[in-house]
Amino acid sequence: MGIIGITTVFQILIIQFLGKFFKIVRLGWRLWLVSIAIGLVSWPLAYVGKFIPVPVRPLPDYFKPRCCRKPPRRDEEEGGQS
Repeated sequence: MGIIGITTVFQILIIQFLGKFFKIVRLGWRLWLVSIAIGLVSWPLAYVGKFIPVPVRPLPDYFKPRCCRKPPRRDEEEGGQS
């Protein structure tokens, strides 16, 4: 949280006071509110996204032609146990 806080402070300082150096313009209060709203919406969405299950088999493997797939090794067929 500290890194996010420091990054936020630096971004505010850059936008408000260092506009000429970075060739940017100041934001009005409406754009600040939009920026804050986007941030407030994105944090819960990122949290929920962490609960989406990831398959063990990589997604591109489903799109390879069957003729080019390597047959599974013997130890993989047995569940990796020797």
